[in-house]
Amino acid sequence: MGFDVSADDLKVFLEEAEEQLQLLEEDIVKLEQRGEDDALLQEIFRAAHTLKGSSATLGHQRMAELTHAMENLLDKLRKHQVEVSSELIDALIRCVDGLGELKEEIATGKTREVDLAVLIMGLQAMGAETGKAPEPPAPPTGEAAEPEDLGWQAKQRLAEAREQGEKTVRILIAIDPKAPMPSVRAFQVLLKLGEVGEVVWTRPTQAEIEDEQVHDRLEAVVIGDVTPGGLAAALSEVPEVELRVASDLSNERGTSPGTPAEQAAAPGRAAPAPVQAAAAQAASREAGRPGVPGGEGGPAARAAGGEGGSQALRRSGRSVRVDVEVLDNLMNLVGELVIDRTRLTRLVGQIDATDHRASGTGEELGRTASHIGRVSTDLQEEIMRARMLPVENLFKKFPRMVRDLAQAVNKEIEFVIRGEETELDRSVIEEIGDPVMHLLRNSVDHGVEDAAARRAAGKPEKGLVTLEASHEENSIVITVRDDGRGIDPERIRRKAVEKGLLGEEAARRADERELLDLIFAPGFSTAEQVTEVSGRGVGMDVVHKNLEKLNGSIEIKTAPGKGTEFRIKLPLTLAIIRALLVDMLGEIYAIPLVSVLEAIHITPADIKTIQTREVIIVRGRVLPLVRLERVFLGLERETPPEGYAVVLISLRAREFGLAVDRLVGEQEVVIKSLGKFIGEVPGVSGATILGDGGVSLILDMASLGTSVPWESRTA
Repeated sequence: MGFDVSADDLKVFLEEAEEQLQLLEEDIVKLEQRGEDDALLQEIFRAAHTLKGSSATLGHQRMAELTHAMENLLDKLRKHQVEVSSELIDALIRCVDGLGELKEEIATGKTREVDLAVLIMGLQAMGAETGKAPEPPAPPTGEAAEPEDLGWQAKQRLAEAREQGEKTVRILIAIDPKAPMPSVRAFQVLLKLGEVGEVVWTRPTQAEIEDEQVHDRLEAVVIGDVTPGGLAAALSEVPEVELRVASDLSNERGTSPGTPAEQAAAPGRAAPAPVQAAAAQAASREAGRPGVPGGEGGPAARAAGGEGGSQALRRSGRSVRVDVEVLDNLMNLVGELVIDRTRLTRLVGQIDATDHRASGTGEELGRTASHIGRVSTDLQEEIMRARMLPVENLFKKFPRMVRDLAQAVNKEIEFVIRGEETELDRSVIEEIGDPVMHLLRNSVDHGVEDAAARRAAGKPEKGLVTLEASHEENSIVITVRDDGRGIDPERIRRKAVEKGLLGEEAARRADERELLDLIFAPGFSTAEQVTEVSGRGVGMDVVHKNLEKLNGSIEIKTAPGKGTEFRIKLPLTLAIIRALLVDMLGEIYAIPLVSVLEAIHITPADIKTIQTREVIIVRGRVLPLVRLERVFLGLERETPPEGYAVVLISLRAREFGLAVDRLVGEQEVVIKSLGKFIGEVPGVSGATILGDGGVSLILDMASLGTSVPWESRTA
């Protein structure tokens, strides 16, 4: 399957198609919640219309045919001839899924099995069930007017047309403000209008159109047998345009109440619905998203950051597409600059300390190093900002998933999203999708009760699931919360013994925090039976492993009968992190600060032994002790007389102490992969280059924590 377009044009089409499909899916789910929302319907219709036009231009008739059928149903919704229902939403979503398959067909060149006839028949069936009678047309708001700047030749031609009984129509056409070539669209409109009648006047003029002086509208006066339906059919072949007003001028006698836009603004006079929609769209342009006041970024910005795609950088109301690979390369270069900045600062310190004769040179070098440090810090922040995306790019995928899942388990769910404007590095967004998805599935399937159980508990039949994002210092916190049955620690205790995860004595002594942590164990599930949705004990294990890779943590709060809250804490970026550098036998190691609670000093007398395991007591809490030299060097040595520095580590709401010789200090470090030749090393997440050129291993605290015997408790 081939198309007569360049590779660049095909790439642009696929990116725009993905944006429109995501917009369609998101807004159709919103439509089910809001009901008949004219602005939302207009946005859905516009997305379908754009897809139809671009796919027809590309030459993919099946996509154009399906979107045309969707337009027909959406048009009836706009005219209030059909009511919004769950069945209608299902039909539209099935079509969006079909369009997604057709997009992949275009991308791969391999035909996809999409039964177009079944999808179109489903749409037609929804359109046939009118639900309520169409509303009568609104009364006229005033006589249609000739344009005030009509030239004498055009006026003479209109007068002749009226004398001969020919029909004359004044037309207003909206051009999508995001259209990449509005002048081309306007010229295409003129050609189509010329096919249905004689064009005697336009604003902008043809010369202005050819000079690319086109904005977001085109007005024209046409003579001929022109009807709104005929105009709509002719213009349907032109993407990114929409017929707004078609006013009959046949009986015009020179009255001039103003242009349609002026009619809309005139006091005491209601504008026709299409003009109101046009005014609403124009008013919301500065907010970004057409038709949605306060929106942030158009569809390009909304879908930015997808894998292998491009990212829209929004600065001062302007945007530009940048390939993600370019941003990754820039971040790598900034990482190298951060390493050299640290090395330069170290060299300046050495010069000041050892060569007093070069003090003048040292001072100048110090000032230069300080300036380079400020510039590199600003550059690093700007590159990181460029990589940041609103988590909306991730969150907008979940309303459809929650809706489908709620239907599958026969529950009513109100899904609330908050903080979607919170920004996060795109690399973290790509990695966090699966954990959030599994937590939401857990809340819908396990957390929220069915309607009968909620009624018996005195709760509303509709369950509430909330997804929220917020910033907390240098981290982002993502919270998944439900108002369901909560987690019963005693049930976990019984299941852990049944599955052999804990012995009876260990289970008896385990506290609530330790029991809740068991839900992340591979294969653990409290479900009584396995379903298509859950019950295999896989989802929460995926959450645990993905968060380990991200140096993230998760905390659980639950109350039986009231609900459960999962709180994920993540670093803002995976490229450059703040770390605590520690020394063990002359080797420097880096510990991500996100895992560090505090650092203390202990003496040999502070180390106790419980069942052959070393522990320390910190403020009445017994914590396991891990000696770094045993983990990485395999050494057994006596505790130094001066004792150890101990870094207290928090891991999924549990704590342990990591014994090292000394603390070196905090520093920003650039994470480097160990490479495929070394592969994965237990306890190590990567490496970094220090200011002296030496290599330091970055410790993976989650991996180290898996070897810790979790017997910590109050002393």
